[in-house]
This record gives sequence, C-alpha cells and structure tokens, in this order.
Amino acid sequence: MQAPQIRPCLFVLRTEVARNEYNTIALALIQADRLTVHTHRVLSSYATQVDAIAIAIEEGRALRASWFTQMDRARGKLKLHELEKPVISSPPNKFALCGFASRSRVKQDTGGHIRGAARKVVALCDG
Repeated sequence: MQAPQIRPCLFVLRTEVARNEYNTIALALIQADRLTVHTHRVLSSYATQVDAIAIAIEEGRALRASWFTQMDRARGKLKLHELEKPVISSPPNKFALCGFASRSRVKQDTGGHIRGAARKVVALCDG
C-alpha cells in the first residue's frame, strides 16, 4: 500500500520544525479522512504560525503573544482532539458510586450470606 500523498503547504515554510509539524498533522488528517480544502487552509495557517515562532526563537527575537493566539485558534479549528481514539473500559458498577460493593465481593466478604442494605441492592440488581 502506498503512503498517502500530502498536499504542499499553501505558504513557504522556512524551518524544519514547521515542515515536520505540517507533515505530521496533514498525515493524521488524511488517515482520518478529514483533510478538506478548509482544513488544508487552516493547517497551512497553523504551520505558518509555528514557522514564525521557530524563526523568532532562532534569531533571538521577542515572541509575540498574538502569534500564539493565532496558532491556538488555528489548532482549535483543526479539531485534533477528535482524532484521538477513546479508551474503552468496562462499564462501571452503578452501585459503587453509592458506596456499595459489587454482588460477588459482598458474597465473598460475608461467606456467601448477604446481609442488610447489600441484600436490597442485590435484589434490585437481580431484578
């Protein structure tokens, strides 16, 4: 299988840091099938801001807060957080939030006998 073709950035990127950032995010968007004309423009804007910050750091110039603000806005529009896959876990015990142990643990702790409030919870679970 061939590697996906990454569109070039709309703006000239002068630093390797910005080019790597652009390529990494572009590849992630392509794999998620989310690289549209709009997201390509936003990604190019984001990479340009990364480029400007990297150049300013290399030259020892002061960094402007507006560069970070523009970069954060562009990153927010890319919605990169939606690309992360959620971790699937087992469903929580709905009674554990109230301080009740699970049925199997109650039976173990009491030698198989269910007493008091735990009996009512088990009766509710059994249905």
